[in-house]
Amino acid sequence: MILASSRRALLAGALAAAFAAPALAQDFPSRPITLVVPFAAGGSTDITARVIAERMGATLGQRVVVENVAGAGGMTGSQRVAAAAPDGHTILLGTISTHVMAPMISRSPPYDPMTAFVPVTTVGTSPFVVLVHPSVQARNLTELAALVRSQGERITYGSAGMGTTGNMLGEWFGTLAGGKPTHVPYRGSGPAIQDLVAGNIQLLFDTVSATVSQVRSGQLRALAVTLPQRNEMLPDVPTSAEAGMPAFVADVWTILYAPANTPAPIVERLNAAVRSALTDQGVRGRLAELATVPLGSTTAEARAFMAAETAKWRPVVEASGVRTD
Repeated sequence: MILASSRRALLAGALAAAFAAPALAQDFPSRPITLVVPFAAGGSTDITARVIAERMGATLGQRVVVENVAGAGGMTGSQRVAAAAPDGHTILLGTISTHVMAPMISRSPPYDPMTAFVPVTTVGTSPFVVLVHPSVQARNLTELAALVRSQGERITYGSAGMGTTGNMLGEWFGTLAGGKPTHVPYRGSGPAIQDLVAGNIQLLFDTVSATVSQVRSGQLRALAVTLPQRNEMLPDVPTSAEAGMPAFVADVWTILYAPANTPAPIVERLNAAVRSALTDQGVRGRLAELATVPLGSTTAEARAFMAAETAKWRPVVEASGVRTD
């Protein structure tokens, strides 16, 4: 009798969940959605969020309000979303920093990026660009690698700070080149770019959108963009493969996340809203101004992408020895 009763209870629960799923999708969203950007206002992640938020709101029938919650390499804002109610009304625009670099480098990360979130969909991707001061005697990555190999610590590269993606790119490039350039951390990307223009450092790995004006003006020399295809904002700059180092592929990506255990019907509605936004020509044009290529994927594809990025960067981070906290 007890077993039969338990079976009936389980069956009833399964049926209730099955019938509730469509209702959840129909009722969502019931109020404005908060889209957390885990960085300060004005950066490329913030602008991307605001561009897609407007179109998402039009599709979902509720406002999507962008809120900036900066700190700890993006982990402060990410933790807020991880701890939010899994009802789809608090979501996150995460990046390679929040879901790969910062948690790996932290000795006590506040969340597990693979289990604390549901990756709703990939949003966009943009390459890094390898930059040198014009005085550096290297015209491609092969020549730069030879310089790093021969001069080692005398070659200095800057980054937006210890443990940032730019830092890890410098460490990885050194490994591929067979040398050890000296890392010079700054408090943000802007000061690092200024010091490279001034010739106080020799090398920098940064985003296209942050450095395109200096490249176009001739203040900096761009050796390569780090994706398999050239970028529209710097069409004359070769890819890593064209510049002699095909293995050196990396990008600045964004993924929309919801808290773990968010019901699948809600995730599907969010997914559809973002993917619809990414087909809008106005949205695509704004993203192109950030050197960002729109993506859009299924949740399964976004999760597989995250897993691949984690596997790719873990040995680089471990070999660097960089740790925070």
